Amino acid sequence: MNTVDALRRYPWTGHAVLMGSAQRAWQPVEEVLAHWGADRSAARAAYERFVEEGWTLGAQPHLCGGGLIRSLGGQTAGEQARRAGADQAYDERILGSGGFVKGLLRHVDAVDHRRLAWPGYQLQDLLEATAGLLGLVPTQLTSQSRDRKVCQGKALVIYTGREWLGRALQELAELTHMSSGCASRAWGRGRRLAGQLDLAEALKRQKGSYVP
Repeated sequence: MNTVDALRRYPWTGHAVLMGSAQRAWQPVEEVLAHWGADRSAARAAYERFVEEGWTLGAQPHLCGGGLIRSLGGQTAGEQARRAGADQAYDERILGSGGFVKGLLRHVDAVDHRRLAWPGYQLQDLLEATAGLLGLVPTQLTSQSRDRKVCQGKALVIYTGREWLGRALQELAELTHMSSGCASRAWGRGRRLAGQLDLAEALKRQKGSYVP
């Protein structure tokens, strides 16, 4: 690709999907754009500015590959840091400082812990718990209703179903009678709502001790 505009139109990249030039049901869009803003159009504009700023820098050899050695500036710099006693967390899959690596791995561990903490927990359990929490009945969450509270419940089901049960977004979209695009946007709303409600604690009270 010679220009950012050409990259936007190139169908074989995730960038094209993020910019709305291509569609893939399995690729998260809202989750990524949420890092750039709450409004989709503004988020896309901010994201593309970020890409353009990086584009003007040209090839960056020190950013190629992965791992702490690469992040530190190569093998020599890594050895110098080690001799100086600057021990840092390391994972060859991750390009970044030791602190960044630790933070990312903690996040991954937390997600894995939530998933492992739901042994035997099925989508029907999640529907019942979420419905009970919001004063709904489970069938409302699998209906085509656009009632505000029902939409909130669906967003929670999609977020927790994906993040805590490891279910596919497409499966959750079909369960809640939503298009894949709407389900992707609902994931972002569900994440925010889960934080506002302290959802894990709320569902513990609703369903019992095996909820994370």
